[in-house]
Amino acid sequence: MTLEDTDDACVYVKESVLRELEQERRRLKWQLSRALQTSDVRAAELEASKAKVKDLLTIVEVNKGVADHVVQRSQGRETKRRAELETLHQQNKQQRQRYVDLALRSMSRRVRDRQQRDAFHSLQQAVLNRSRRREALLSLDDSGDFDSARCCRDCGELGC
Repeated sequence: MTLEDTDDACVYVKESVLRELEQERRRLKWQLSRALQTSDVRAAELEASKAKVKDLLTIVEVNKGVADHVVQRSQGRETKRRAELETLHQQNKQQRQRYVDLALRSMSRRVRDRQQRDAFHSLQQAVLNRSRRREALLSLDDSGDFDSARCCRDCGELGC
């Protein structure tokens, strides 16, 4: 009987070849597990990156909403500030106009008072001059020099 005739054919392999095959099997198994680990790590990193991107997009969307809200509030504050500034400008303009009007009235009053004072003083001087002339004429009349006084008066030198 030959080895090929039996169903239980045995193949004899050297022990050193078996060791090499076993080492090769271990190495391939280790490479496979390492490849699986690397693949798992990469998949985990990919999932982590996807989650991070998703979180960042969520943050961006939230910031857009917050930014829109902040811009609206800022524009509201700016509009309010402009309105307050315009109100202050109007109040300042009105106050300045009141001061100008007050100054003009005061100046007009001072001019009018000065003119009245000057007119009164002129009138007072005219009355005083007239009284002096009258007294001078009366004293001339009493002294008998009336004809020369009449002549002066007729000529208009005394202005009586």
